[in-house]
Amino acid sequence: MPTSWQVAEARRHFAEVIDAASHGEPQFIAGRDGSEVVVVSKSDFDATRPNLRTALLANPFGNRGDRLDQALSDAREVLGAAVTVVGEPDADRS
Repeated sequence: MPTSWQVAEARRHFAEVIDAASHGEPQFIAGRDGSEVVVVSKSDFDATRPNLRTALLANPFGNRGDRLDQALSDAREVLGAAVTVVGEPDADRS
């Protein structure tokens, strides 16, 4: 079964396209205008979709010292303090 399709062909074989994608075989569909899409299973999509954390860590956001950088710095301080407090042994317990 091909993994590359023209739109009309993919339309005629839609069930095959979906079946192959759901079994972990990405299906590439090309339009006449040069546009392309990839059909993948939901599990493959979820596994490769970036979350907010990876997006924030992977992308630069403007100049250093802007409001987003300050907010991230503040969040790190708060989270660091919370992790430190949670991680410290309780002095009253022996």
